[in-house]
Amino acid sequence: MIPVQKLGKGLSGCVRYVLGEGRDKETKRLRPAAANDDESRVAWISGQGFGWTPENRDGAEMARRIMEYGALHQKSKTKPCEKDCLHLVLSWRDGEKPSREEMETAAREALKALGMEKARALFVAHNDTDHAHLHIVASRINPETGLAFRDSYSQRALQAWALKWEQERGNVQCLNREKRSQLDGALARRDADAVLDLLTQRQATFTARELGRELGRVLGREGAEGFRAEILGRADVIPLYDRATGARVERFTTVAVRASEQDALTDGAALAAHRRHRVDTAPLAAALAQYPTLRPEQRRAFDHATGAEGLALIVGKAGTGKSYVMGAVRAAYDAQGCRVVGLAPTNAVAQDMQRDGFTEARTIHSALFALKNGRDAWDGKTVLMVDEAAMMGTRLTAELLAQARAAGAKVVLWSGTTASLPAWSGAGCSGRCAKPTARQRSPT
Repeated sequence: MIPVQKLGKGLSGCVRYVLGEGRDKETKRLRPAAANDDESRVAWISGQGFGWTPENRDGAEMARRIMEYGALHQKSKTKPCEKDCLHLVLSWRDGEKPSREEMETAAREALKALGMEKARALFVAHNDTDHAHLHIVASRINPETGLAFRDSYSQRALQAWALKWEQERGNVQCLNREKRSQLDGALARRDADAVLDLLTQRQATFTARELGRELGRVLGREGAEGFRAEILGRADVIPLYDRATGARVERFTTVAVRASEQDALTDGAALAAHRRHRVDTAPLAAALAQYPTLRPEQRRAFDHATGAEGLALIVGKAGTGKSYVMGAVRAAYDAQGCRVVGLAPTNAVAQDMQRDGFTEARTIHSALFALKNGRDAWDGKTVLMVDEAAMMGTRLTAELLAQARAAGAKVVLWSGTTASLPAWSGAGCSGRCAKPTARQRSPT
């Protein structure tokens, strides 16, 4: 769920836009109205606060007039609200198919999160994009008082509501938003342990400036200064130095992160040294028959992923056909009689893997939870294919590799970038099959 809101002057123009056919990409002018409803981008119309529900263009026009009347007859004579229109867009991710009832519920809850649950608002759903989205045009004039709603249309409040919406449905799409919410809570409590844990979940290091910026968002400048000094002065916070020159690089990490990195490097090297996972000739031929159009660089990635090593890293940028190669590798190990498990850092990526043909795909967190609780087990015939591996944090990477090493499973890490990926000499393959050199993610 992605909410975007904008305040503006004039409800009529906004209503005309959402009921129209959008702007021409070249001329930037509004397109003419569709000849009939079947050709229009407007899927359906609804609303709240009018005593009746606008369900067609005539109803929407009546709703517009009522909202304009309220704006023109505000009770405040000294400081009337000029930006009387709130335009809010709610977007679902590609592949999500919310019902009309779910979209209307989301609209009402989003307005409530902004303190506008009593507002008059028009809801217009469009069908001109691959993702479902809903436009909300709301009057900022409270129909009960004739005065403007409180002027605190916080994007933070909207993001908090969107996160809650996803959490209640067990389908968190935006990890950054979830992390930000958790970090705000830790900062408000002045919980230094939690702050450091959250700051280093996705990236191994941070600067004093980055830390100060996060503190300042919640604590203000004065509160941030003292707390930043307290955090940087902790014994478990490590300043980093350049190995070649010995100079400070103005970045910090923690003892826990450094230990996790070392564990990940050790387990990764051990996995790469396992030489018992090569796919046999017949299963390879069967997989290549299903995927006969592999380009030369895709074939090199395929050969690397189906090799004997217990760890492989494939980096394929957008447009290189990473999903196609993943399908071929999956088919090869399926034909080999292995159990292929699709793993992902988020529910959204796991769902994409299911749509791409993985019969077993889940988040890394849920897979590790199942292992710890005896609900699942990996062995030497298990192949773990991790998509969007660069999104994994250090500790999650270390835990996954440790479990795979203990089970003797094979791990294939797939990513669109090398950023944030731990690398091991000989364990990687880029889009051109370039062999990476060993490196340390933080220059300690």
